[in-house]
Amino acid sequence: MAIDALDECPIEVRDRFFDLVFGRIEKDGRTAPYNFLFTSRTEPDIQTRMGELSVNAHAVPILTGSVNLDIRLHVARSIASHRIMKNWPKDLQSDIEETVANGAEGM
Repeated sequence: MAIDALDECPIEVRDRFFDLVFGRIEKDGRTAPYNFLFTSRTEPDIQTRMGELSVNAHAVPILTGSVNLDIRLHVARSIASHRIMKNWPKDLQSDIEETVANGAEGM
């Protein structure tokens, strides 16, 4: 099961979520066939709760710089192929690319 954008949930909802899911995982132990993928920006409360799991868990960091380059390339190509935006001034196109790529924070 994949849970995407956990960081976008309010903290009190995340707390309830962790209590529910982790309680079930802890109850069933290592014998249960659970496979979860949680995606999130780095948030202290999420890191703390994930560290509390007593079963095998792995954190895989997202390389923000690489993702931002991919986002910038996608935005640049989208602008270049758009019937209206491709005619906008180059400095405006660059500002849009930079704002979207940096605002994504690696996601």
